[in-house]
Amino acid sequence: MSYYNSELKTLSFGESVDRLMEGLMLYRNGKIKKIIISGGSGYLIKDERESKLAKDFLVKFCLVPESDIIIDTHSKNTYENALNTKVIVDKIGRAHV
Repeated sequence: MSYYNSELKTLSFGESVDRLMEGLMLYRNGKIKKIIISGGSGYLIKDERESKLAKDFLVKFCLVPESDIIIDTHSKNTYENALNTKVIVDKIGRAHV
């Protein structure tokens, strides 16, 4: 995300939104059972968690069941995203992702 307006509760997506949309398409096409979103505060103001905002977007506007989305709110960079996602995948098992 490139911007979150907390007063209006609106999101502005940056050029990397394709990552979120690709995950959504894989989910909709039955290629994956769960969506993992990683990302901590990133660029956002007031310590909003990017992964939480992306999950809320998928649930509210794309009608993905909340139970099918797993988030990591602690990552602060790509390296931590990869490490934390591996922990999540190892914990829940590859068959569920």
